[in-house]
Parts: sequence; C-alpha cells; structure tokens
Amino acid sequence: MHQHTISTRTYKTVHDKPIQADVYTVDTAQPSPVLLWFHGGYIITGDRTAIPAWLVNAAFTRRWTIVSADYRCLPESTGLDLIQDLCDAYRYAAEGVSKDFPSVLVDKERIIVAGGSGGGYCVELLGSQTQIQKLDPPPAALFALYPMSNPASETWTFKGLKWEGSELSASQTAETAVDIARRQASPAQVSFGEAFPKDDNMDTHARWNTLRYILEQALFVDYLTGVKGLGAKIAAEGVAAVPPHLQILFPTHFSITKLLPPLVVVHGTGDRDVPVTDGEAWVEKCRQVGATVAYYPVQGMEHGFDLGYKSFEDGDLGDDGGKIALAESLKQLDRWLVEVTDNRKI
Repeated sequence: MHQHTISTRTYKTVHDKPIQADVYTVDTAQPSPVLLWFHGGYIITGDRTAIPAWLVNAAFTRRWTIVSADYRCLPESTGLDLIQDLCDAYRYAAEGVSKDFPSVLVDKERIIVAGGSGGGYCVELLGSQTQIQKLDPPPAALFALYPMSNPASETWTFKGLKWEGSELSASQTAETAVDIARRQASPAQVSFGEAFPKDDNMDTHARWNTLRYILEQALFVDYLTGVKGLGAKIAAEGVAAVPPHLQILFPTHFSITKLLPPLVVVHGTGDRDVPVTDGEAWVEKCRQVGATVAYYPVQGMEHGFDLGYKSFEDGDLGDDGGKIALAESLKQLDRWLVEVTDNRKI
C-alpha cells in the first residue's frame, strides 16, 4: 500500500456528540480529487472504518484524498437526519479538509461520492439533493456498489430480509422492539453505527439484533421515515402513499433528474442481501430522465463480492468478473475526472 496518513476529524456535532470522518492523505504536488466514502450496514450499523481495501489502494495510486465519514443511523435517527449529515460531510470534503490539513491540496471540483450497500443509498440521497441543498460545486461523479437504492421495493416494505439460521427468537424479537422504543423515546439518543467485528462474528456485534429486527420485520421504511406503518402502506398502495415531505427519501421515484451527477453502479446479479433490482431501478430511472449513468452488472456475484480484494489494477484480472467490472468502473471515473479538468481549460 502507498505511504499515507490517516487522521480522524470531527465534521459536525449533534447533541454535543461528534460525528467523525477519517481523512486519508498522500503526498501530492497538485490539487487532488477527493473520494468521499459512506460505509454500508443498512444505515443501521457499520462505521467509517469499513472501506474496501482495493478502493483505498486505487485511490492512493491516483493520489486521491479519501474522506470516510460516519453518519447518524437508524433507528435512533431518520433519513431526514441522514440527509443533513451527508450534505455536511460533503461540505467538509470540499472545504473543511483543506482547513484541517493546510498541506493537502484539494480539488473541490473533482469530488467522487462513493458508498456500498446502505452507503450506496447515501450516494443516491446525496446525489439527488445536489441542487436542493446547493452543494457547490456539485460532485464530479457518484460511485455506488450494490446500492440499497429502492427502499420502496417489496424487500424493504413487506417481504423483509432474513439470514437462514440467524433469525431472532420470539423472545429476542420482543426484547429488541422494547429496546428500540426506549432509545427512540430520547431525542438526544443518537448512534453513528458500530464497527464491524474483525472476525466477522456478528453475534458479538451490539447492533446485530437491532439490524435483524428491523429487516426481519420489514420495518426499514418505518424507521427510515419515522412513520409507523408506512412500509406496509407503500406495499399496499404504491409510492403514492409517501407523504410529500418524505418523498426525498425515495429518490428513484421522486428526485432523480438529468441534473444528477454522472453515476457508476456496480451490482452482483446473485446478491441476496440487497436485490440487484434495487440498483437496476436506479439505473433505469437515470436512463429515463437522461442522466449520465454507467452500469456494470457482475454475473452471479453476491453482496460484498469485492471485500476480499486487496489490489488488482497492477495485475492480470483473469476471468474474475468482479475485478473486471470494478476495473472498468474506475476507468470510467477517471474519464469523468479528466472531463472536469478539460472543461476548465475551455
């Protein structure tokens, strides 16, 4: 891995609690692009340390600065709170990094907003809010890995999601429901997620029961919006049931326009944790409205197929469909960044 420095900074404070970002810097003589990363975890868990090794290496090879940001998670907060955190993280990447690190030269016109899984939904939210939130300059590109980008779909509104052999017992379900209600009763109660266990044993993960409860009971939309029963109502009536002030939380249906920053989506067709139809719905909407989008489906690949990759751009990709798709996606991002530079010369 290239020589780099990782520093943690607070990019905002909520209820006297700091929301932090890890800033990865490398030596560069020229203003560098910034990769703003949002972690996965269904917007319920995970934290800023969960960033793919291959992406870190790809960024360092290109001398990009990385900002990996925490954000408020469900169920203590809602998607409306999340939007504010995402926009503030973007403003920090554009303006705050250079203030905290005077020696780091940031090209704020070349910011890539990236994320995986629930972080992919963060990418969609932020991208769709670019004009409304007056994010200036807007992102140069969006990069979403297996994004959870259609919360109105049947998976999240009525089917639910279960991992065979890991379902909550009846008593655990009841206890978790009570615990969540207790946490929600305090306005000052917030969570910025939790680091995934290094040994992948989720049974040791404090938010594991919370995550399973919300997904097993198909309550994701209820906690995302803060409206009890809205998921079931959407399942029965369609997205017309979404109140106007909450439509911004369903960008695929209400907020995607041709002004969306250029988008790359990579999604495994064998994904059982976030249906590939989520990513495809977003891609199709972009095509319908004339937004710039590049889609790389990876045949048969599961959720998080890339997490075992360390680095692959300096070797033979062979017939690994995942590496090939990611390599092509990086090339597309490179081309869009070059376009930004070229347009400044005109």
